[in-house]
Amino acid sequence: MRLFVLAAALALPTVRATCSNMMQDGNETGVDCPTKEVYEELLGETLLIYTGAALDEEPCMTSEQFENLIDDLALTDLFPNDTFEEADADSGECVNVTEAVAWVKGLDKSSRDELIDAFLNKPEPDTLDQLTDVPEAIAKATNVVRLVLHTRRKSTTIYPGKRDKLLEAVANLVSVSLEAIRMTIFPAQSSNPDASGGDARRRLESGGSVLTFDIFASSSGDAAQYTKSLNEGLSSPSVASATLGLEIAEVKEISERPVAGNAPIPFAEAAVAAVALALGLAVIVAAKLLADRRRAARGESYRGCMASGCCSFHAMAAWSSGALLAAAFLLGAMLAIYFRIDPLVQDIDSILDAIVNLANSTDQAESALESVPTDVVDQLKPYTRWFTLAVLLPAALLLAVLLLAGGCGLRNARVYRGTCCAKCWVVLGYLLALLALVAYAFFPALAVLSRTSLAQEELREYLGVCESSLPVLEQAKSDAEAILQLAENADPPINAQDLADQKAEYDRQSFAFANFKALCGGATGLFDELPSLFAPGAIAVAAALLAMFVLNGECCAANCCSKPTAWSEPVKMTPAGSSAAARRMRDSI
Repeated sequence: MRLFVLAAALALPTVRATCSNMMQDGNETGVDCPTKEVYEELLGETLLIYTGAALDEEPCMTSEQFENLIDDLALTDLFPNDTFEEADADSGECVNVTEAVAWVKGLDKSSRDELIDAFLNKPEPDTLDQLTDVPEAIAKATNVVRLVLHTRRKSTTIYPGKRDKLLEAVANLVSVSLEAIRMTIFPAQSSNPDASGGDARRRLESGGSVLTFDIFASSSGDAAQYTKSLNEGLSSPSVASATLGLEIAEVKEISERPVAGNAPIPFAEAAVAAVALALGLAVIVAAKLLADRRRAARGESYRGCMASGCCSFHAMAAWSSGALLAAAFLLGAMLAIYFRIDPLVQDIDSILDAIVNLANSTDQAESALESVPTDVVDQLKPYTRWFTLAVLLPAALLLAVLLLAGGCGLRNARVYRGTCCAKCWVVLGYLLALLALVAYAFFPALAVLSRTSLAQEELREYLGVCESSLPVLEQAKSDAEAILQLAENADPPINAQDLADQKAEYDRQSFAFANFKALCGGATGLFDELPSLFAPGAIAVAAALLAMFVLNGECCAANCCSKPTAWSEPVKMTPAGSSAAARRMRDSI
């Protein structure tokens, strides 16, 4: 997990350096940077937001609006209340774009850097370094409540101080600590075909932003209470706007889910395994009825279960048919396993791919993976495609043998021609059923073990890093992309070679970021999929037990290691025919 933090931490300073060079005077940095146009675009857009000026008006910021901006930038300590008078060069009681640009350019380098960092939403220096320290509220969480909002305001103009206020507002609404919440603000998909061009107002109102809050709860009861508080406190866009201090266009989603690795076990689905019990009882009843009918047809008296009852050769057809029923039930279990195991195999593939890609991405990544045998991982990758087949192999073999055992038994059930064929497949099927029983019992056992408190504690230590750090890193990446876009669209352009070098480095770090995200996604998906294997595994175990039961019955009906007593046709015991019947009986034994 440390690897991902290292990779993403490198990208942001690299991009920030590009933007700082772009925003500074050329004689200070040695980079050819035309600052006037860049400042005018950045500050002009900000003034439009904070003044609400119409398109045909020049935005001019009042003292109150200026103080709100400084507060939203979280720079009140750096720029006290009298800063407005300094920016209002003509003492006209408002600051226009020209005055704002002149004020920013007149700041000392240190103050200007801090202002630029705030405008570009650069995180605090220690933010990325602390990402491996998972807060206790997230590490011990069992559920997550997600809140998704849409605002018409661009993500790049929701500044650090405003983001902090949004977090505090949501935390106060549900009464949790700030550590229990992760927030992201990403650009929304624009539906305006003219959004890429035109004036600042048009670009400002194109798409807007999507705000996502993940609130971690220590129990399902707390999660339900948070959901209720959000539904009541954000009942409409107007109420949400007043509560959060930001114009909200739509409350898109309020939902609840388990944390990664804590998905519930679907015990109810395993009830299908009870069908195996019903089939077993049905075979017993059929065997008894068939034996009774055949005894009656031959005028035989009941001489015990093994001699002429439900476990005798009279019931051979019932037990053989039972083997075919067990095969059909096993086929259903195989399909259930296939559809549940395939996503798990894909997660394993994602993990292996991510490890190999990360090892080849950056020096920091390679160093972090020194203890991982990446060459072995690389060699294992081609074999993962066979994992599903390997899992299904015991069931497939047992299925084939059940069909052969049932077919041979039915062939010999009415007229005795020797039961060697059936007996051979019965013995092999019994061994394969034992193998399947052991193999598929592993799935429900693993699902239950993964939900024990000890396993959950270990899982949360690692998966908690993903849930805690990924939102922060995704936000940093999104902000860094906005910085690069600003640099690339500068008119006139900045030094092309400097920009190309910084972008290449950013792309390299983004590759590491993407692979760590894939690693987290694979690991999260893997442990979330484990409970879904409980039901297919339980059904496969039930199918194996049913197979053992019917094979045992077929074996008894075939008289196991000796010839069964059988007649080629019903025998009527009359005084005249008793000697002939006796001879046929001796011949058939």
